[in-house]
Amino acid sequence: AKYCGEAEIEFGPDWWMFGIRESESYDLIVNCDSLPEMPMHIQDHYIDLICERLTPLGIFLSINHESDRDGQRRVLDAVKTKLKLQSRHPFPMLPGYIEEIYVRNS
Repeated sequence: AKYCGEAEIEFGPDWWMFGIRESESYDLIVNCDSLPEMPMHIQDHYIDLICERLTPLGIFLSINHESDRDGQRRVLDAVKTKLKLQSRHPFPMLPGYIEEIYVRNS
């Protein structure tokens, strides 16, 4: 864990999610450049875990491409019944990438 002012920040690769303890929750979860490439069943598990681990006012930030190459599923379609979209626009630093902000449905 890293500390930035009053915030504690943890960084980890995408497989790190499987080691998260059940009692941990997060105000911000970020996924960059990996969610569409995951097989759909892993993507579904990953999104379920994000939903479970977000605090009630937590934010999920996604910065991913929207290619449907090789059967990839875009983030918007993967989370549509599980998280509520707050913001969606092109990510200016990576052409073809979309920045999306989601919150819990409840």
